[in-house]
Amino acid sequence: MTILLIAICEEYIYRGVLVPLSLKLTNNKLFISVLISSIGFAFAHIVNFEHGSFLMILSQIILAFGTGMLFGTLYLKSKNLSLVIILHFLSDLPLLASGGSATTLTNSQTYSLLMIVVVISLIACLISLVQLHGFKKKLAQHFI
Repeated sequence: MTILLIAICEEYIYRGVLVPLSLKLTNNKLFISVLISSIGFAFAHIVNFEHGSFLMILSQIILAFGTGMLFGTLYLKSKNLSLVIILHFLSDLPLLASGGSATTLTNSQTYSLLMIVVVISLIACLISLVQLHGFKKKLAQHFI
């Protein structure tokens, strides 16, 4: 139940509120608005530093940024916050299965994980850029 509430609250704040606000502030620059929202979403995960190692939490922050880019892009294109909430909830389900605890990794494994997460997040940014490039800015008016 907690994971569902987290998904609802985070998506409402970072996609439902911050994306439209960013659109207003940037004169409907879609990619920049999603970027702002994703940076906010990523930095919200800084509070997890008290629960894990620096590199593991850094990986989580970078991955939150990448998923934020995809969720923000999907929200703009679909105009459907419920869809994004459901995907967020589904992406958090492995936390429920693991009890929220991270497996202990060696330094080598942690650095490898960090590199993989960076690559995944860069791919997410590229996907967002491609999907939002040329997307009709009139549609952005729906969110303002």
